[in-house]
Amino acid sequence: DSIDAMLSGRERSRVKRNGMLMLLLLVTLDGACVVFIRESLAFVGLPRPQWTLSALLAALPSFSGDTVDVQLLFILRVLTISILAWVAVRVGQADLSSVKRKGDEGTVPITEPLLINAGPTASGPSCTCNGSSSHGPSCNGSSSHQNGGGVGGSGAGVGGGGGVGGGARKQAGHEVNTEHLESFRLKQAAEQRKNVLIAAVFIASTVSQCYVGIKCVSFVGVWPEHPEAMSVQGALMGLSVLFINIEAWLIKRLVNALTKEEGFFVPEFHPHPLFFADTLLHHCDMCRAKTKQSYRCQVCDFDVCPPCFNKKDKATGEGMLRGDKGLKPMETLKLSEYLKRGLKLARPEIPLFLLALCCVVGTASINLFLPNFQGKILDHVIEGRAACVPPPPPPPPP
Repeated sequence: DSIDAMLSGRERSRVKRNGMLMLLLLVTLDGACVVFIRESLAFVGLPRPQWTLSALLAALPSFSGDTVDVQLLFILRVLTISILAWVAVRVGQADLSSVKRKGDEGTVPITEPLLINAGPTASGPSCTCNGSSSHGPSCNGSSSHQNGGGVGGSGAGVGGGGGVGGGARKQAGHEVNTEHLESFRLKQAAEQRKNVLIAAVFIASTVSQCYVGIKCVSFVGVWPEHPEAMSVQGALMGLSVLFINIEAWLIKRLVNALTKEEGFFVPEFHPHPLFFADTLLHHCDMCRAKTKQSYRCQVCDFDVCPPCFNKKDKATGEGMLRGDKGLKPMETLKLSEYLKRGLKLARPEIPLFLLALCCVVGTASINLFLPNFQGKILDHVIEGRAACVPPPPPPPPP
């Protein structure tokens, strides 16, 4: 989850490019490893295997004598997992084009789930409501209150002009638009479909690992006559299992990153995107009230209840620095800049910092090697006890 949260904060196109390059590199190394399993016989002084179609078809039924089935499994696995990952990205993004933008019509109680993204009434000051991919609606608000100029704003008041807020029908701060709920349900359904396909990727990779493992245990080939071939081919089969695990893990991270909701980003209210969560027994960090449904920050664990989120503005915002001239804009810091600031703070206490670092390294080393020493001590105790116990008397003669 922490890796998914870190990737969701990156630019989607950059994550896609880097992830695809890394996945392509892993698949290339995996394919080279699979091919070298069969070609490794030539490196131990044996004749090179034939790669003609007739030779491959003839060697395919030999489960314990040849490795052609491993190459065929690699091709089928790459095709299957690639198709499943592509479909997961497609169905994991909710199609919000069917959600009608009806302005502010139709309100429901706060007890219903809230929308993560979209909707003009969900935007605050400089609010960026990001949807999934190109389907998610976006909105940019410039007013300092959500409820359209507020109660008694220009042109209307409570009971004046037939509505609340400047001449338009605006929702109360504790109500949610029905189009938000419909969009939220669509995203939940897309998330479930994506999880089903990720589970299919996991099953395909698990079956492939089991097959290669059974192949490694049952394989005979030329191993009895050439033990060096057993060492090389056995190590390559184990490396193939490792590549299968890494590829499945990377595909899951990549699918989650490409289908991740971007949430609400309101710099004046909070410096990180907020995501709706249906939680239990949480307290709002703004009003300290208990809330079941809240908007949470995945970076700093900031929680805010829906009423406070709907009232977001500069007066109640907690995510900005304040000075004599008001709010100060905050720049997004990279990990390298955080590291530089941390080192700058630790510079006056370098001796204590190095001592603490040495203590941590020493403790980790002790925890790593201590079980080995404990086992040797127990072995010596058992051997000493066996040496001190007299041997049993010989059995009486018949």
